[in-house]
Amino acid sequence: MSEAERRAAPRIKAALRIQFVGVDDQPGVCRGDLSTSGVFIEMDRQPGPLGSVHRLRVGSVDGRCEVEVAARVVRLVAVQDLWRGMLVAGVAFQFVDAEAAAGAEAAGPSPASRGEVTSLLLHIARQAGADEAVELEHRWDGTLTDAQGERAVRVGRLSLRGMVLETDAPMPTGQTVRVEIPEASSGRRQEFQGVVGESTPELYLDGAVCYRTTVSFEAGEAEASASGGASLADALAALLDGDGK
Repeated sequence: MSEAERRAAPRIKAALRIQFVGVDDQPGVCRGDLSTSGVFIEMDRQPGPLGSVHRLRVGSVDGRCEVEVAARVVRLVAVQDLWRGMLVAGVAFQFVDAEAAAGAEAAGPSPASRGEVTSLLLHIARQAGADEAVELEHRWDGTLTDAQGERAVRVGRLSLRGMVLETDAPMPTGQTVRVEIPEASSGRRQEFQGVVGESTPELYLDGAVCYRTTVSFEAGEAEASASGGASLADALAALLDGDGK
């Protein structure tokens, strides 16, 4: 999978159960950023040098869904501590196939398939009601309806609490909007309604300006109306299922 494809893969930000096979006796819970192609883990230890391959067990915090993967260290995130110097704050791993996992540090059964990782992502999305910090990151082309009518919009982040839109102009705070996002596989539209918060401008290298506009879901309206009023967690899972395969 190319770098562009990896970045295009839908990602979920959530608490994850993480265990380094052969190193950790028990799994620990860390915040993570999981996709079908890899995982970023917020952690304060360096598992190995860039390029090293490790066996990871990655699971949901409820312990009901877990995969074992072979993963290569592709990026280290460090922070500067006044007294201790540079410290590791997070590690990004790219999932690799069985051939790349043949090293001694990754010895074990065949790593989980892309489909198995997708099943884990779906389980986490459907359990989002128990963890409102779960966020789904991707870029969807959707339709925005507000007082000015209907127009195309791009959605960059979606959670139980709201979404982030990429708009060409700022939007009035407090305005109620409806956003429809089609599932990639079926074309079925998932519908969300919320209230506009802040519109923050972002300047690109080519001089173009885009506004990142937050939309919060209101209590009592935080449901997707598609599929007979499916819950938001089901809507997240449906979008992830359609775009993650």
